[in-house]
Amino acid sequence: MNTHTLTWTLADAVVKMRTEAGMDQSQLADASGVSRSSISNYERGESAPPNFATIRRIARACGFEHDDDELHQLWTLARSRPGGPPLIARYLQAA
Repeated sequence: MNTHTLTWTLADAVVKMRTEAGMDQSQLADASGVSRSSISNYERGESAPPNFATIRRIARACGFEHDDDELHQLWTLARSRPGGPPLIARYLQAA
């Protein structure tokens, strides 16, 4: 397994978690309790979840049990600078 660090935005992370879980946006919406339109907006980087619990629910619905600190950093960056520069996210590693 390659453990080099990848650079991702929150939008990238949501897409990656969802697709690796084998879900479409509607399935993720049902599993997480977040609307499909909100998930679509998050994936396009048009908005970020209003609170960290929302992104945590999305991650858990996808089966990701990674470090909440790093997930929180991605969420904080997305909330402070939508469309801003990506943040290093070690929890999304290349296989």
